[in-house]
Amino acid sequence: MIRNYTPFFNSATNYIIVALIFKINILLLKNQQFCYFISMNVLKRFGVSIEQDLLEKFDSYISLNSYRNRSEAIRDLIRKEFVEQEWSRSDEFVAGAIVMVYDHHKHEVVDKLLNIQHEYNDLIISSQHVHLDHDNCFEIVVVKGKMNKLTDLASKLKSIKGVKHASLTKSTLGKNI
Repeated sequence: MIRNYTPFFNSATNYIIVALIFKINILLLKNQQFCYFISMNVLKRFGVSIEQDLLEKFDSYISLNSYRNRSEAIRDLIRKEFVEQEWSRSDEFVAGAIVMVYDHHKHEVVDKLLNIQHEYNDLIISSQHVHLDHDNCFEIVVVKGKMNKLTDLASKLKSIKGVKHASLTKSTLGKNI
């Protein structure tokens, strides 16, 4: 296996490092631990031509979001685009979270929220309720299902009088990225 990597070796030190990595992987496989390390996708390099001012903005974005390098930021942006594409097809199963802040003193707000959640119990994986202060509650509802049903659920929860803020955060089941 090591001979396949020979074009990338610039020195004997690189060869020793790669040989050690393979030995570690073999030991891990013998113990049947961390086998996923071997099955990771191979990283490919490619070049990108970009205007100077756009690159400066991108580098600021990288710094602001604590990325270690441009490659990590580009990978995340590509994955984000794939998730958005997945969400745009209403027949796809997706995951997400509905985040709400509401005044629990408002007339029947808690009962209405719970009734709607029970109507959509096939979409709801879990929920967490947090008391922000004496009046306000924060609730996170983790959901999985078809995109159009999740947006319907979020819209119904958002429309209840007493809900101060509600948003549906989109994610993915991870299969298509």
